[in-house]
Formats: sequence, C-alpha cells, structure tokens
Amino acid sequence: MVLVATVVATVVPVGAQTLDEARREREENRRRQAEAAAELDVLAASNAELEAALNDLTAAARTAAARSSAAHQAADVAAAELATARQVLASKQAEISELRGEVVARAVAAYVHPGNDVLSEFGDIRDVNDFERRRVMLKQVSAHDADVMDQLKAAEEDLVVAQVEAEALSEKALARRAEADAAAIEAESARVTAARRQAEVDQRIAEFRAEVDALAKAESALVALIAKKEAEAYNGRVSATGLIWPVRGRVTSEYGPRWGRMHQGIDIGAPSGTPIWAAKAGTVIHAEWMGGYGNVVLIDHGEGFTTVYAHQSSIAVAEGQAVSRGEVIGYVGSTGRSTGPHLHFETRFGGKAQNPRNSLP
Repeated sequence: MVLVATVVATVVPVGAQTLDEARREREENRRRQAEAAAELDVLAASNAELEAALNDLTAAARTAAARSSAAHQAADVAAAELATARQVLASKQAEISELRGEVVARAVAAYVHPGNDVLSEFGDIRDVNDFERRRVMLKQVSAHDADVMDQLKAAEEDLVVAQVEAEALSEKALARRAEADAAAIEAESARVTAARRQAEVDQRIAEFRAEVDALAKAESALVALIAKKEAEAYNGRVSATGLIWPVRGRVTSEYGPRWGRMHQGIDIGAPSGTPIWAAKAGTVIHAEWMGGYGNVVLIDHGEGFTTVYAHQSSIAVAEGQAVSRGEVIGYVGSTGRSTGPHLHFETRFGGKAQNPRNSLP
C-alpha cells in the first residue's frame, strides 16, 4: 500500500484536481446556472436568453431526476444488505440458543447424576478389551462436551460481529433513504421550475406569433401606403446611410424568421415613455394607429427609404411634418399587438422590409 501511494504521488501533480472534485465543481456550476435561469426576469429577457434559461433548467431537471433514481437504487441496495445481515444475525441467535440448550442439558445431567456416567461405563467390565473400549468412549464424550463449549463461544463471538455489522448497515440504509428522499424533493423542485419556465417561454412564443401575425395583416396596407407616398415624389432609388439608433435600449428580438414567423424589424426593449428619435431626417408620412402596429410613425427619408416606429405609447409628430435626425417623434409603449414595452423598428426600401442592422451604426 505504501508503494502504491508513493507511485500515485509521483504520477499525480501536487494540487491536481481529482475526479470527484471535478464532478463536484461541474455539479456546482450547473446548480448556479439553474439558479440564474430560474431568477431570470421574463419581461426584460430577450428571446435567446429565455431559451437558454429553459435549456439550463431542463438539463438541471434531468440531472436531478437521474440523481434521485441513483439515490433510490442505492437505498434499495442498502436495504437488501440490511435484510441479509438480519438473517445472519437471526441464524447466529438460533445457533447460540441451540448450543446453550445442549450445554444446560449436559450440566443438569451431570448435577443430577454426578459420576454416574463414569461408574456406568466401568461398572460392568468383562475383560481388558472391554475396559479399553469403554475408556475410549468416555474420552470421546468429554471431548464432545469441550467441542460444544468451543462452538458456543465461537457463535457468541460471531453474534457480536453480526450485531455490529447489522447496526452499521441499518445506519447506512437510513442514510441512503434520507439521501433518496432529499434527491426526490430536489428533482421535483427542478421539474416544477423547468415546467414554469417552459410555460413562460410558450407564452412568449404565442404572444410573439400573435404580434407578428397582426403585423403581417397590416403589411399590405403598410406597403401600399409607402408605395403611394413614394410614387408621389420619389423614383424608388435606395440609400441606407446616415441613421442613428432610434431609442436607447437592448435588442430583444432580431430581424428574420423566429418561431415559425417572419419578423420584419428589430425589437428594442425600453421602459414605457422612453423618447423615440427619428433615425434620419425626413418627412412624416403617417402618424396614427395602424392595427397590430398600434401607434406608429412612418418617416420618408427620400430615395425610396422609409423607417417605421411601432407600438408607441404616444405620438409627438403629425403627418406631413418635417423632422430632423434625433428629433423626438414619440415615446416607447406597448400599443397594438405587443409582448411588452418596446420599439418595433423597421427599415424599408421600396416598401420592402430589410434588416435594420444593415443601416444602423
């Protein structure tokens, strides 16, 4: 053992992480990720953050369920070991009882008939051969008495060992069962948390799809309006330079396909009432309610380029008004079909939506 320890010490560097330590660190990291996922603010989180949180919680729930299953298996093994130990203990107790009965019987016989066995063995000797035969028989009886006493002593010693083992296994079984119960509680908690987050994500998906569907219904009217206004004064050439961000905030939903729907712009999260700026100088060609867009402002920047600012809580400009870049045109809200306070911002060229990121600084 010393040699093995020496060899291991020479192979494993000082301070090296053991396998158990690495596993514990991994479990701790997963636990922290799950806690962070459970505490995520649903309203403030982006779609990607919600999906990542759901993945973390689902993984944590699977891990907890596996740990619970393993703990229950360990508890079952410990219970089986305890049952076997108790059987051994009962067997030893029965053996001791039988041996003690035999010893007591011999002691009583010796007390009631002291010396009778010896006298009876030698009282009727016919010749020398008969004497020798009876002497050997008496010696065997004495040896048997000694053997019974030895067996009794050994059985009593075995009983002590069996009792110690049974007690240890009983404590082990209780500990394993407690671990299994705790793991089951943890697994159920993880499952409930994951289910709650899944419901929140499902709700977000449903709201998002409803919003996009509502915007899609207004799409034809929007395209027609832009085309009409542009046809009055512009030749449809495209220029996408000189924009600023229309509001301070974080993009919570990008342009493009999302959950089975096409998102025509980007969503910039911001508190209700946050000022919205014109991304570029131009002329307001629409400033009122429009279906799923809610309160929406459209600004024509010339050369077929239009920007769209939807879901405003209130509008600060009027149709036909000339605005400069950075001028306040309205305020963030959640009107129309909206999942919460944010600015839905679109850039359109010739009436067709393109990714606003391609035009923003």
